[in-house]
Amino acid sequence: ILYYAVTTNNTAPDASLYTTSIPAKTDAGTYYVWYYVKGDGNHNDTLPDHVPVKVAQAEITITAAGGEWTYDGKAHTNTGVTVTAGKLMTGDTLVATASGSVTNVADTMQGNNPVAEGWKILRGETDVSTNYAVTPVAGTLTITKAEATVTAENKTKVYDNDAATDPALTAVVTGAVDGDKINYSLGRTAGQDAKEYTSTVTAGENPNYTVKGTNAVFTITKAEATVTAENKRS
Repeated sequence: ILYYAVTTNNTAPDASLYTTSIPAKTDAGTYYVWYYVKGDGNHNDTLPDHVPVKVAQAEITITAAGGEWTYDGKAHTNTGVTVTAGKLMTGDTLVATASGSVTNVADTMQGNNPVAEGWKILRGETDVSTNYAVTPVAGTLTITKAEATVTAENKTKVYDNDAATDPALTAVVTGAVDGDKINYSLGRTAGQDAKEYTSTVTAGENPNYTVKGTNAVFTITKAEATVTAENKRS
């Protein structure tokens, strides 16, 4: 009859630890399976011997979530982390969170949502993380540009051939987040003759916005002139 015992080193176990049950181990690690044959009336017990057995770690990949939002001036996160390759053993649970945060378009970059340190795998309340070879993969959080519109306002003046009397060019901005300034400039086609000109919107640098400009009309109306004939005597 074979008797067995198992240890985590190559030191022979105490005789009381041997049983007829074949040892089984599920946690990753190197084990030493000891055995001997129990003698009978005609034979002595054999000397104990052992064979090393390695239970390899299960390989898994855990990946942080991604996400995409239109710029709104607020910080956005997605803390989810899931197993995306390999699998957990029945009863094991991944405890992990992602730590990235994005507010501005400039915050967008590949892998900006890493798996935070301190992740673990639990079996009930027991940490069994050492049973796994874990590859963490960061996710990507994306902020896309918001749309803003700059609408030039129509202006008018009476012809006087003087650029200094042009009314100031103005525009109405819509779509901007409260507190944000949209960079733009206004201009108009040159001229002082009485006719219609185009007031134009030129967007400046706005990292969080796609700016649409809507032009307007700058009108110089004709001035009134009076011609008065003079009385004459012959």
